[in-house]
Amino acid sequence: MNSTQQQFKKPAKYISMALLILVLIVYMLNCIKIGNDFETFHDIGKFALSRLNIYAPSPTTGMYVFYLPYFSLLMIPFAFFPVSLAAGAWFLLKCAGFYKTYHFYRKLILQEAPQILLKWWIVLIPFVLMVNPINSDFRLGQVNSFVHFLIIASFFLLKSKKIALSSLCFVISCIKVTPLIFLPYFFIRKQWSILIAIGLWFGVFFGLLFVWFGPVEFASLFQTWLSVSSQQKMGTEALAYFENQSLSGFLARLTLGSKEGSLLLENFQISSFSVPGFKAILYSVSAFLTAAVLLPILFLKRTHKLLDVELALMFVLMLIVSPDTRNAHLFHLLFPVLFFWKTILLKLEYAAAGKIALASVLLGLVMTSRDLVGKEFNTVLRQHSLQLYVLMIFFLCSLYVLWRELLKSRASALPHSTSERITQT
Repeated sequence: MNSTQQQFKKPAKYISMALLILVLIVYMLNCIKIGNDFETFHDIGKFALSRLNIYAPSPTTGMYVFYLPYFSLLMIPFAFFPVSLAAGAWFLLKCAGFYKTYHFYRKLILQEAPQILLKWWIVLIPFVLMVNPINSDFRLGQVNSFVHFLIIASFFLLKSKKIALSSLCFVISCIKVTPLIFLPYFFIRKQWSILIAIGLWFGVFFGLLFVWFGPVEFASLFQTWLSVSSQQKMGTEALAYFENQSLSGFLARLTLGSKEGSLLLENFQISSFSVPGFKAILYSVSAFLTAAVLLPILFLKRTHKLLDVELALMFVLMLIVSPDTRNAHLFHLLFPVLFFWKTILLKLEYAAAGKIALASVLLGLVMTSRDLVGKEFNTVLRQHSLQLYVLMIFFLCSLYVLWRELLKSRASALPHSTSERITQT
């Protein structure tokens, strides 16, 4: 590098950093102004600080929080500060978690293809494809980026045998109940140590709730949570809201448009419980999709390493079977996008599946975004569950890769078992 290049390198670096900081400040102020979800969380923190009903509607926004009760304890520190200052701190914490998520992803690709990262922007491609869900999460002040980071951190720590910290990250991520879908995955994978540690950490958080709210209020917390969730979140009209792109949203919208006599409108009697038709179908299809993921994992050799495709599949499954999957929740599609981007970079045998999956993201999340096609057309597309189709494409592509891994694993075991029989003979 000559002296002229050195002379301009440092000023250019400082100018770039200053511009980045300026953009972040402007974006942060915009997020603080719009972030009504965080305003609701802030009120829940104040409720918990005063030991009031944490499932009452927010006096600021009128919205409810449907997260597990210990989320309110995590929001207490923010309740000591004015909402704008607390929202700024929330934004900066999200930025730190987001950067750490990028660091995890970069490390994941670096382990398999160090030569690829000669171009630093390579790992940014999945983040660019997912810019709309990421933006929605930050602007609303939502928790999805935290939950995503904690799940990813949990799996990285699990690979490093740091069970206590891994299980703590996972339990904190379960403030939203949807990550609980990973529990049967840990069970199938025979990860007994982390399952026990998860149970212990849940016990710690429930103990903190017991101490903070007292035995009488603690006893009613979960009942109130179930009651408010079923009334405000799980009704047909609430589920049918056009932003809900999960399977439940799709079926709820079909139900509202159904004529009398439709299977969706019938009630199914299960033991002593009566279940609406569309929910019976929802639970059945969700169970089938879960089995389609867990069965091939069950039959993989016990020594088979944790596969990235397994984690990608579980994230997609979580979004499909969740009661409510909106644009900000699609943040969790980030890891599946990274996984398929990696298959293309490494030119793996199932790179074609990766191209199909990423093409669906480009079409279903980027090219048909509200900023490009307008609010009205985007609303119509989501009323017809466009993003659910993207999730289903990801699910099928990921499942294809997993079954290929299963067949390879079984095939690699055949010569070994054959040689053993010959030796015994």
